[in-house]
Amino acid sequence: AHKPIVSGLPDSKLTPKDGQLEEAPNLVQIDRSYWLAGDPLPVTEGNLLRGKEVFLERCVGCHGLKGDGKGPGASFLSPPPADFTDADDAC
Repeated sequence: AHKPIVSGLPDSKLTPKDGQLEEAPNLVQIDRSYWLAGDPLPVTEGNLLRGKEVFLERCVGCHGLKGDGKGPGASFLSPPPADFTDADDAC
């Protein structure tokens, strides 16, 4: 289970309990064509409204209300979240 850190040495480096962490997959390195594969949902009023709901519930914290990658959680992420307003950065 995850537990909060309640004591320690300020400004010290956190190290894993048993030495090195296993290499974690970097989601930014994943081929983005996955997200473009398959048939997209039809553009209907219902799908657009549901998409907005999902974005506000799950995405806005990092990607921001405008989708520009400047949400309140963005400064804590490395790499930063995608800027969906930039065609080169978005899927």
